[in-house]
Amino acid sequence: MRIGIEAQRILRRNKHGIDIVALNILRNLPLLDTANEYVLFTRNGEDASCLSMLSNIRTVILPALTYADWEQIRLPLAVRKEKIDILLCTSSTAPLFVSVPTILTVHDVISFERPLFGKQGQSVYQRLGNAYRTVVSRRAMANADKIVTVSNFEKEQIVTRFPQLQNRVSVIHNGVDAQFFSTAGEKDVRAVQQQYALPRSYFLHFGNSDPKKNTAFVIRSFVTYAMKTNNIVPLVVTDLPRSTVDALLKKYSADHLSEHIHTPGYIAHDHLPEMYASALALLFPSKRESFGLPILEAMAAGVPVIALKNSAVAEVAGDAALFLRSEHTHELASAMNVVQTDSQKVIAQVQRGIDRAAQFGWKRAAELYALQFSSFRHMIPVSVDHSSSYTVQPSFQ
Repeated sequence: MRIGIEAQRILRRNKHGIDIVALNILRNLPLLDTANEYVLFTRNGEDASCLSMLSNIRTVILPALTYADWEQIRLPLAVRKEKIDILLCTSSTAPLFVSVPTILTVHDVISFERPLFGKQGQSVYQRLGNAYRTVVSRRAMANADKIVTVSNFEKEQIVTRFPQLQNRVSVIHNGVDAQFFSTAGEKDVRAVQQQYALPRSYFLHFGNSDPKKNTAFVIRSFVTYAMKTNNIVPLVVTDLPRSTVDALLKKYSADHLSEHIHTPGYIAHDHLPEMYASALALLFPSKRESFGLPILEAMAAGVPVIALKNSAVAEVAGDAALFLRSEHTHELASAMNVVQTDSQKVIAQVQRGIDRAAQFGWKRAAELYALQFSSFRHMIPVSVDHSSSYTVQPSFQ
């Protein structure tokens, strides 16, 4: 079979969770499954170097003006020209009119829990994008032959909202990169600290303006923590404007703590092992997660995880996280103090985390995707002309 994989944004420089998942599936699938042929459909971007991670896969770069015309016009035409037998769409949306069976990866249905046109403060482009994704995702799920999601928790959310999809939804857990299990070299760690102007040791929080990340709670808790200790360990909050942190500190009458909070902005995925190497703990009090990749990354790197026990967090972390009993600032502040002062508890926590992370691998995820593809084999004609005049770009070997 010739299997097409849609990953429109995989070449963008600032990759996020969905892109990392797609990239790791693409890295592993063609190595495990040599019986089928794989074609990646993507859009041009700044990070063409990530194609060097791929082998046994051809890349078709499709031009487009917007996300919508790429997905709804360019992609279906390319699928037909490339004579694709099965199409995997990796980002919760898909072409509404396509001529082949489709598998849709739905990372979450959070968009259905929010206003159709997004939240106030977003740009017009962002609000229209939110509306597009919500509307198209609903139709794409209805049209898909199979749906894959990343946790049992998220499957429950999908089926509760769309009970007619019950028999089409499967769970394939995400994995964790092997690089996180390796000890980062001191020279590399220092280089990353210098590049992002980081302290030598810190509490780490991957924050943004999305309320589900609970970044305001982390800042409030850090204020409480700082009031209770004479030895303040700094806080690093990624992917958040400095102005947002300063506004929160002013709100909590804690401007004097500004020097203890660092905001390096977006952290490249390749630099995350070095980021974790200097972290005392990962603060992950998220209100809503469909999976939570940083949980496994931190655990694999030997970093304790402090989290709220909700959504998919408990499913992913098992008993290896330090769970808060409630969403109160003193709870998180106390947990931070424990990590800072109780070395015996930290050692036990770290070992449980490493063992837990080892249970999640991208190879296993790719194997399960391959099984999804094999279930379509009876639907594909035995003799298919796979010749194509479409221009393709081979992946670097």
